[in-house]
Amino acid sequence: MQRLDESSDTGVVVNLGDWLQKYAFDVIGNITFGKRFGFLDHGEDIGGLIQALEKRRVFTSLSGVYPFLHGLTFRVMSRLPGSGAAGFAYLSEFGQAELARHKAKAGLSLQADDGPIPQVDRFLNGHSEKPESFPMHAVLAHSMGNIFAGSDTTGISLTAIVNNLCRNPETVEKLRAEIEGHVSNTRSPEALTFKEAQSMPYLNAVIKESLRLHPATGLPLFRKVPAGGASIIGQYFPEGATVGINTWVAHYNEDAFGPDAPIFRPERWLEADSRQLSLMEQYNFPFGLGARNCLGKNISMLEMSKVIPQLIRNFDFQLEDPTQPLQCENFWFVKQTNFRCQVIRRKAP
Repeated sequence: MQRLDESSDTGVVVNLGDWLQKYAFDVIGNITFGKRFGFLDHGEDIGGLIQALEKRRVFTSLSGVYPFLHGLTFRVMSRLPGSGAAGFAYLSEFGQAELARHKAKAGLSLQADDGPIPQVDRFLNGHSEKPESFPMHAVLAHSMGNIFAGSDTTGISLTAIVNNLCRNPETVEKLRAEIEGHVSNTRSPEALTFKEAQSMPYLNAVIKESLRLHPATGLPLFRKVPAGGASIIGQYFPEGATVGINTWVAHYNEDAFGPDAPIFRPERWLEADSRQLSLMEQYNFPFGLGARNCLGKNISMLEMSKVIPQLIRNFDFQLEDPTQPLQCENFWFVKQTNFRCQVIRRKAP
Protein backbone atom coordinates (compact mmCIF):
# COMPACT_ATOMS: atom_id res chain seq x y z
CA MET A 1 0.00 0.00 0.00
CA GLN A 2 2.83 2.39 0.86
CA ARG A 3 4.65 1.74 -2.41
CA LEU A 4 1.51 2.19 -4.50
CA ASP A 5 0.70 5.41 -2.63
CA GLU A 6 4.15 6.68 -3.62
CA SER A 7 3.50 5.77 -7.25
CA SER A 8 0.17 7.57 -7.11
CA ASP A 9 1.81 10.69 -5.68
CA THR A 10 4.42 10.84 -8.45
CA GLY A 11 2.03 9.88 -11.25
CA VAL A 12 4.66 7.74 -12.97
CA VAL A 13 3.79 4.65 -14.97
CA VAL A 14 5.02 1.53 -13.15
CA ASN A 15 5.54 -2.11 -13.99
CA LEU A 16 2.85 -3.35 -11.64
CA GLY A 17 3.69 -6.99 -12.34
CA ASP A 18 7.13 -6.35 -10.85
CA TRP A 19 5.62 -4.95 -7.64
CA LEU A 20 3.19 -7.86 -7.37
CA GLN A 21 6.07 -10.33 -7.60
CA LYS A 22 7.99 -8.41 -4.94
CA TYR A 23 4.91 -8.67 -2.71
CA ALA A 24 4.71 -12.43 -3.30
CA PHE A 25 8.44 -12.82 -2.63
CA ASP A 26 8.24 -11.03 0.71
CA VAL A 27 5.15 -12.98 1.78
CA ILE A 28 6.65 -16.39 1.03
CA GLY A 29 9.84 -15.33 2.83
CA ASN A 30 7.76 -14.40 5.87
CA ILE A 31 5.77 -17.64 5.76
CA THR A 32 8.89 -19.78 5.36
CA PHE A 33 11.37 -18.03 7.65
CA GLY A 34 9.28 -15.53 9.61
CA LYS A 35 11.27 -12.76 7.90
CA ARG A 36 10.73 -10.71 4.74
CA PHE A 37 13.47 -10.51 2.14
CA GLY A 38 12.87 -6.75 1.90
CA PHE A 39 11.75 -6.41 -1.73
CA LEU A 40 8.95 -4.03 -0.79
CA ASP A 41 11.05 -2.24 1.84
CA HIS A 42 13.82 -1.36 -0.60
CA GLY A 43 11.95 -1.50 -3.91
CA GLU A 44 14.69 -3.47 -5.63
CA ASP A 45 15.74 -6.98 -6.62
CA ILE A 46 17.29 -8.12 -3.34
CA GLY A 47 20.43 -10.14 -4.00
CA GLY A 48 19.49 -10.60 -7.64
CA LEU A 49 16.88 -13.22 -6.70
CA ILE A 50 14.34 -12.22 -9.34
CA GLN A 51 17.01 -12.27 -12.03
CA ALA A 52 18.14 -15.68 -10.79
CA LEU A 53 14.61 -17.06 -11.05
CA GLU A 54 14.25 -15.63 -14.56
CA LYS A 55 17.43 -17.40 -15.69
CA ARG A 56 16.43 -20.58 -13.89
CA ARG A 57 13.06 -20.71 -15.68
CA VAL A 58 14.79 -20.63 -19.06
CA PHE A 59 17.28 -23.32 -18.10
CA THR A 60 14.90 -25.68 -16.33
CA SER A 61 12.21 -25.51 -19.03
CA LEU A 62 14.73 -26.30 -21.76
CA SER A 63 16.23 -29.08 -19.66
CA GLY A 64 12.79 -30.50 -18.99
CA VAL A 65 11.88 -30.64 -22.68
CA TYR A 66 15.37 -31.72 -23.80
CA PRO A 67 16.81 -33.60 -20.78
CA PHE A 68 19.72 -35.00 -22.78
CA LEU A 69 21.13 -31.45 -22.98
CA HIS A 70 21.09 -30.92 -19.22
CA GLY A 71 24.68 -31.94 -18.48
CA LEU A 72 26.17 -29.73 -21.19
CA THR A 73 23.94 -26.67 -20.74
CA PHE A 74 24.30 -26.68 -16.96
CA ARG A 75 28.10 -26.56 -17.13
CA VAL A 76 28.00 -23.76 -19.70
CA MET A 77 25.27 -21.59 -18.18
CA SER A 78 26.62 -21.85 -14.63
CA ARG A 79 29.78 -20.06 -15.82
CA LEU A 80 28.10 -17.32 -17.84
CA PRO A 81 27.86 -13.80 -16.37
CA GLY A 82 24.24 -12.89 -15.71
CA SER A 83 23.25 -16.55 -15.40
CA GLY A 84 21.57 -15.84 -12.06
CA ALA A 85 24.22 -17.69 -10.05
CA ALA A 86 24.70 -14.70 -7.75
CA GLY A 87 21.01 -14.74 -6.83
CA PHE A 88 21.12 -18.41 -5.94
CA ALA A 89 24.24 -17.84 -3.87
CA TYR A 90 22.44 -15.05 -1.99
CA LEU A 91 19.39 -17.25 -1.39
CA SER A 92 21.60 -20.10 -0.16
CA GLU A 93 23.38 -17.79 2.29
CA PHE A 94 20.07 -16.30 3.43
CA GLY A 95 18.58 -19.77 3.92
CA GLN A 96 21.61 -21.07 5.81
CA ALA A 97 21.60 -18.05 8.12
CA GLU A 98 17.87 -18.36 8.79
CA LEU A 99 18.19 -22.09 9.36
CA ALA A 100 20.90 -21.48 11.95
CA ARG A 101 18.73 -18.85 13.64
CA HIS A 102 15.74 -21.18 13.82
CA LYS A 103 17.69 -24.27 14.90
CA ALA A 104 18.03 -22.69 18.33
CA LYS A 105 14.23 -22.92 18.69
CA ALA A 106 13.94 -26.51 17.42
CA GLY A 107 12.39 -28.89 19.91
CA LEU A 108 10.56 -26.15 21.82
CA SER A 109 7.19 -27.77 20.96
CA LEU A 110 5.83 -24.81 19.08
CA GLN A 111 2.03 -24.73 19.17
CA ALA A 112 -0.48 -23.01 16.89
CA ASP A 113 -1.59 -20.70 19.72
CA ASP A 114 1.98 -19.41 20.03
CA GLY A 115 1.27 -17.32 16.93
CA PRO A 116 2.23 -17.87 13.30
CA ILE A 117 4.77 -20.67 13.03
CA PRO A 118 7.30 -20.28 10.18
CA GLN A 119 7.43 -23.38 8.03
CA VAL A 120 11.14 -23.83 8.67
CA ASP A 121 10.26 -24.45 12.34
CA ARG A 122 7.78 -27.13 11.30
CA PHE A 123 10.48 -28.69 9.12
CA LEU A 124 12.95 -28.62 12.02
CA ASN A 125 10.40 -30.25 14.31
CA GLY A 126 9.90 -32.92 11.67
CA HIS A 127 13.65 -33.47 11.55
CA SER A 128 13.79 -33.83 15.34
CA GLU A 129 11.04 -36.45 15.25
CA LYS A 130 12.36 -38.47 12.29
CA PRO A 131 15.97 -37.43 11.53
CA GLU A 132 16.63 -40.47 9.31
CA SER A 133 13.66 -39.96 6.98
CA PHE A 134 13.83 -36.13 7.11
CA PRO A 135 17.55 -35.19 7.35
CA MET A 136 18.82 -31.65 7.84
CA HIS A 137 19.66 -31.14 4.18
CA ALA A 138 15.98 -31.82 3.41
CA VAL A 139 14.98 -29.05 5.81
CA LEU A 140 17.03 -26.58 3.79
CA ALA A 141 15.89 -28.04 0.45
CA HIS A 142 12.20 -27.78 1.37
CA SER A 143 12.66 -24.22 2.63
CA MET A 144 14.40 -23.21 -0.61
CA GLY A 145 11.70 -24.99 -2.61
CA ASN A 146 9.08 -22.76 -0.99
CA ILE A 147 10.92 -19.67 -2.22
CA PHE A 148 11.54 -20.98 -5.74
CA ALA A 149 7.93 -22.06 -6.24
CA GLY A 150 6.05 -19.41 -4.32
CA SER A 151 6.99 -16.05 -5.81
CA ASP A 152 6.73 -15.76 -9.59
CA THR A 153 3.71 -18.09 -9.76
CA THR A 154 1.64 -15.95 -7.41
CA GLY A 155 2.99 -12.77 -9.03
CA ILE A 156 1.85 -14.05 -12.44
CA SER A 157 -1.60 -14.92 -11.09
CA LEU A 158 -2.02 -11.54 -9.39
CA THR A 159 -0.96 -9.77 -12.58
CA ALA A 160 -3.54 -11.75 -14.55
CA ILE A 161 -6.29 -10.73 -12.11
CA VAL A 162 -5.46 -7.02 -12.05
CA ASN A 163 -4.98 -6.94 -15.84
CA ASN A 164 -8.45 -8.38 -16.39
CA LEU A 165 -9.93 -5.87 -13.96
CA CYS A 166 -8.16 -3.00 -15.74
CA ARG A 167 -9.80 -4.05 -19.00
CA ASN A 168 -13.28 -4.64 -17.53
CA PRO A 169 -14.41 -1.61 -15.48
CA GLU A 170 -17.93 -3.03 -15.01
CA THR A 171 -16.40 -6.01 -13.22
CA VAL A 172 -14.44 -3.65 -10.97
CA GLU A 173 -17.65 -1.88 -9.94
CA LYS A 174 -19.38 -5.16 -9.06
CA LEU A 175 -16.35 -6.31 -7.11
CA ARG A 176 -16.05 -3.03 -5.22
CA ALA A 177 -19.72 -3.20 -4.27
CA GLU A 178 -19.21 -6.69 -2.84
CA ILE A 179 -16.05 -5.64 -1.00
CA GLU A 180 -17.69 -2.59 0.56
CA GLY A 181 -20.68 -4.68 1.62
CA HIS A 182 -18.37 -7.01 3.52
CA VAL A 183 -16.17 -4.23 4.93
CA SER A 184 -19.20 -2.50 6.43
CA ASN A 185 -20.04 -5.68 8.34
CA THR A 186 -16.54 -6.59 9.52
CA ARG A 187 -14.61 -5.75 12.65
CA SER A 188 -11.44 -5.17 10.63
CA PRO A 189 -12.33 -2.56 7.99
CA GLU A 190 -8.69 -1.91 7.09
CA ALA A 191 -8.12 -5.41 5.75
CA LEU A 192 -10.44 -8.35 5.21
CA THR A 193 -9.46 -11.64 6.77
CA PHE A 194 -8.90 -14.71 4.60
CA LYS A 195 -12.09 -16.25 6.02
CA GLU A 196 -14.07 -13.15 5.06
CA ALA A 197 -12.56 -13.14 1.58
CA GLN A 198 -13.50 -16.79 1.09
CA SER A 199 -17.15 -15.91 1.74
CA MET A 200 -17.23 -13.40 -1.17
CA PRO A 201 -18.61 -15.24 -4.24
CA TYR A 202 -17.87 -12.56 -6.81
CA LEU A 203 -14.28 -12.06 -5.63
CA ASN A 204 -13.66 -15.79 -5.88
CA ALA A 205 -15.30 -15.91 -9.32
CA VAL A 206 -12.98 -13.10 -10.50
CA ILE A 207 -9.93 -14.96 -9.20
CA LYS A 208 -11.03 -18.28 -10.68
CA GLU A 209 -11.86 -16.78 -14.08
CA SER A 210 -8.55 -14.91 -14.25
CA LEU A 211 -6.56 -18.05 -13.45
CA ARG A 212 -8.60 -19.96 -16.02
CA LEU A 213 -7.70 -17.50 -18.77
CA HIS A 214 -4.09 -17.12 -17.63
CA PRO A 215 -2.84 -20.15 -15.68
CA ALA A 216 0.75 -19.72 -14.52
CA THR A 217 1.97 -22.96 -16.11
CA GLY A 218 2.34 -23.11 -19.88
CA LEU A 219 3.67 -26.57 -20.64
CA PRO A 220 1.83 -29.93 -20.44
CA LEU A 221 1.76 -31.94 -17.24
CA PHE A 222 3.35 -35.05 -18.69
CA ARG A 223 2.69 -38.65 -17.64
CA LYS A 224 4.00 -42.02 -18.80
CA VAL A 225 1.49 -44.49 -20.25
CA PRO A 226 1.38 -47.54 -17.94
CA ALA A 227 1.99 -51.17 -18.87
CA GLY A 228 -0.40 -52.48 -21.48
CA GLY A 229 -0.90 -49.08 -23.13
CA ALA A 230 -3.98 -46.86 -22.93
CA SER A 231 -6.71 -45.45 -25.18
CA ILE A 232 -7.34 -41.75 -24.67
CA ILE A 233 -10.28 -40.21 -26.54
CA GLY A 234 -10.16 -43.01 -29.08
CA GLN A 235 -6.40 -42.80 -29.68
CA TYR A 236 -4.21 -45.72 -28.58
CA PHE A 237 -0.86 -44.97 -26.93
CA PRO A 238 1.65 -47.75 -26.20
CA GLU A 239 3.13 -48.22 -22.75
CA GLY A 240 6.01 -45.88 -22.00
CA ALA A 241 4.69 -43.16 -24.32
CA THR A 242 4.70 -39.63 -22.92
CA VAL A 243 1.29 -37.94 -22.89
CA GLY A 244 0.02 -34.73 -21.39
CA ILE A 245 -2.39 -31.85 -21.73
CA ASN A 246 -1.55 -28.17 -21.67
CA THR A 247 -3.49 -26.27 -19.01
CA TRP A 248 -4.24 -23.48 -21.47
CA VAL A 249 -5.82 -25.90 -23.95
CA ALA A 250 -8.09 -27.37 -21.26
CA HIS A 251 -9.06 -23.93 -19.94
CA TYR A 252 -10.18 -22.69 -23.36
CA ASN A 253 -12.26 -25.79 -24.15
CA GLU A 254 -15.57 -24.51 -25.53
CA ASP A 255 -17.31 -27.81 -24.77
CA ALA A 256 -16.75 -27.08 -21.09
CA PHE A 257 -16.87 -23.29 -20.92
CA GLY A 258 -19.12 -22.42 -23.86
CA PRO A 259 -18.54 -20.47 -27.08
CA ASP A 260 -17.39 -17.44 -25.08
CA ALA A 261 -14.56 -19.42 -23.45
CA PRO A 262 -11.88 -16.88 -24.55
CA ILE A 263 -13.82 -14.03 -22.86
CA PHE A 264 -13.26 -12.86 -19.30
CA ARG A 265 -16.66 -13.35 -17.65
CA PRO A 266 -16.59 -14.20 -13.92
CA GLU A 267 -20.36 -14.57 -13.93
CA ARG A 268 -20.04 -17.95 -15.68
CA TRP A 269 -18.97 -19.48 -12.34
CA LEU A 270 -22.05 -18.09 -10.57
CA GLU A 271 -24.67 -18.75 -13.26
CA ALA A 272 -23.78 -22.37 -14.17
CA ASP A 273 -26.08 -25.17 -13.01
CA SER A 274 -24.59 -28.08 -11.06
CA ARG A 275 -23.93 -30.22 -14.15
CA GLN A 276 -22.20 -27.42 -16.06
CA LEU A 277 -20.24 -26.30 -13.00
CA SER A 278 -18.98 -29.85 -12.46
CA LEU A 279 -17.80 -30.02 -16.09
CA MET A 280 -16.07 -26.64 -15.80
CA GLU A 281 -14.30 -27.69 -12.61
CA GLN A 282 -13.00 -30.85 -14.34
CA TYR A 283 -11.37 -28.75 -17.06
CA ASN A 284 -10.08 -26.01 -14.77
CA PHE A 285 -6.81 -26.84 -13.02
CA PRO A 286 -4.51 -23.80 -12.72
CA PHE A 287 -2.82 -25.51 -9.76
CA GLY A 288 -2.74 -28.97 -11.34
CA LEU A 289 -4.74 -32.01 -10.25
CA GLY A 290 -4.25 -35.17 -8.27
CA ALA A 291 -0.60 -36.11 -7.76
CA ARG A 292 0.29 -33.00 -9.78
CA ASN A 293 -1.66 -30.66 -7.49
CA CYS A 294 0.40 -27.69 -6.28
CA LEU A 295 1.33 -28.06 -2.60
CA GLY A 296 1.35 -24.27 -2.23
CA LYS A 297 -2.15 -23.72 -3.63
CA ASN A 298 -3.68 -22.61 -0.33
CA ILE A 299 -0.82 -20.20 0.37
CA SER A 300 -1.22 -18.64 -3.07
CA MET A 301 -4.99 -18.33 -2.64
CA LEU A 302 -4.42 -16.73 0.76
CA GLU A 303 -2.09 -14.11 -0.74
CA MET A 304 -4.44 -13.29 -3.62
CA SER A 305 -7.62 -13.24 -1.56
CA LYS A 306 -6.06 -10.86 0.95
CA VAL A 307 -4.44 -8.37 -1.41
CA ILE A 308 -6.93 -8.05 -4.28
CA PRO A 309 -9.69 -6.46 -2.13
CA GLN A 310 -7.13 -4.01 -0.75
CA LEU A 311 -5.92 -3.01 -4.21
CA ILE A 312 -9.35 -2.65 -5.78
CA ARG A 313 -10.84 -0.83 -2.83
CA ASN A 314 -8.07 1.74 -2.59
CA PHE A 315 -6.69 2.24 -6.11
CA ASP A 316 -7.60 2.68 -9.75
CA PHE A 317 -5.19 1.24 -12.31
CA GLN A 318 -4.97 2.69 -15.83
CA LEU A 319 -3.07 0.74 -18.45
CA GLU A 320 -0.33 2.66 -20.20
CA ASP A 321 -1.74 1.53 -23.57
CA PRO A 322 -5.10 -0.28 -23.35
CA THR A 323 -4.94 -1.11 -27.07
CA GLN A 324 -1.88 -3.31 -26.56
CA PRO A 325 -2.46 -6.95 -25.57
CA LEU A 326 -0.56 -8.37 -22.66
CA GLN A 327 2.76 -9.78 -23.85
CA CYS A 328 4.11 -12.95 -22.26
CA GLU A 329 7.02 -15.35 -22.43
CA ASN A 330 6.61 -19.05 -21.76
CA PHE A 331 9.42 -20.88 -20.03
CA TRP A 332 7.26 -23.30 -18.04
CA PHE A 333 5.66 -20.29 -16.35
CA VAL A 334 3.81 -17.89 -18.65
CA LYS A 335 5.05 -14.57 -17.31
CA GLN A 336 3.72 -11.19 -18.39
CA THR A 337 6.39 -8.74 -19.54
CA ASN A 338 4.62 -5.44 -20.22
CA PHE A 339 2.01 -4.88 -17.51
CA ARG A 340 2.61 -1.17 -17.20
CA CYS A 341 0.01 1.11 -15.70
CA GLN A 342 -0.60 4.27 -13.71
CA VAL A 343 -1.69 3.96 -10.09
CA ILE A 344 -4.34 6.39 -8.83
CA ARG A 345 -5.29 6.56 -5.16
CA ARG A 346 -9.06 6.57 -4.69
CA LYS A 347 -10.81 8.78 -2.18
CA ALA A 348 -11.86 7.02 0.99
CA PRO A 349 -15.15 5.16 0.40
